[in-house]
Amino acid sequence: YADALSLSPNSSVLWDERATLNYQVLGQFDTAQTYFERSVGLDPKFAQTYDYLGAFFATQASAETDAARKADLRKKTIAALEKSVELNGDPAGKRNTLTALAQVYGDSQNYQAAAEQILRMIGLSTENPWQIYRAVANLYQQAGQNDKAREYALLWLQNAPVDGALEAKAMLENILTGYEKALK
Repeated sequence: YADALSLSPNSSVLWDERATLNYQVLGQFDTAQTYFERSVGLDPKFAQTYDYLGAFFATQASAETDAARKADLRKKTIAALEKSVELNGDPAGKRNTLTALAQVYGDSQNYQAAAEQILRMIGLSTENPWQIYRAVANLYQQAGQNDKAREYALLWLQNAPVDGALEAKAMLENILTGYEKALK
């Protein structure tokens, strides 16, 4: 990367890749952060840098044992990924970043926020959103919010092909069984 950067020192792509190499392969997190900061300084509107930063902070958060430091790193992860969503004009890129955001929230058991990220994907694709409804229904069920899970399972059922609809039907039956048990 040194040779490539000597030829193209203003390439955010090269700085991002070098930073990623430094922390993923060499374990040099401080050096990587310096390179990411350089990349942001060169092009603060390059969405990909913020995706890389989000992954960088998430990697650190997953290895962190101190709860306060872990929470701070998660906040940095979320801020970087949100910045990427804001800047990214590519719907597929936005969907990928929203998926990463949902994963961050899901990993911290904030299923409501994870579901909100998944719902932001509606409209970013011309495809039928039944898989989005499925993911949201499952997240709400994990959160114990059966009314919301039922709402999205019904949307899933209405929009899914036959095999997906059968899975949605099974979830709805499971939710109804839970309601029946709660009433007894």
